[in-house]
Amino acid sequence: MKLFTHRPFQAVSAEKSASGFACVFNLSNLQSRHNVIVEQPNGLQRMKTLIVEDDRTSRLLLQQLLRSFGESQVAINGKQAMIAIATALRANDHFDLVCLDIMMPEMDGHQTLKELRSLEETHGLAAGQGAKVVMTTALRDKDNIIQAFREQCDGYLPKPINKAGLLACLRQLKLIDDVAK
Repeated sequence: MKLFTHRPFQAVSAEKSASGFACVFNLSNLQSRHNVIVEQPNGLQRMKTLIVEDDRTSRLLLQQLLRSFGESQVAINGKQAMIAIATALRANDHFDLVCLDIMMPEMDGHQTLKELRSLEETHGLAAGQGAKVVMTTALRDKDNIIQAFREQCDGYLPKPINKAGLLACLRQLKLIDDVAK
């Protein structure tokens, strides 16, 4: 599948897994990333993550899978996510990664992503300098995938999320190194 968007994008090879594919495309433009990911003494990178998911089981799974990479905060809908994102941006400590479901009450993932990118721009973060946003959703249709990338997501992981697929996506987005397990 080819995607057309107003942002530069780079196709990345998808890794096959038992549940499908991982991280279809990386749309971050090729500017340098200004997030600071702290290197810990044990060699693990610490990243600040926001998990935006209304399903408790999916939230817990993502928290467990991301636990070794740093702090994870949780929001159960887009409105809660925007409060957390705005608070982090005001503190000049934005999220490195946002895992964002699409189908949520009050504000869906597409609207949340639009508002997130707008808020980042308001705070002086150009495209590619803010959070890496990975859509983590049960929606696999091309319309939702294309819409998410047009709204400037950086990756798309269809559910069920598995460790291998998530780690491959994080590596492709340069959020973790190649040896992270």
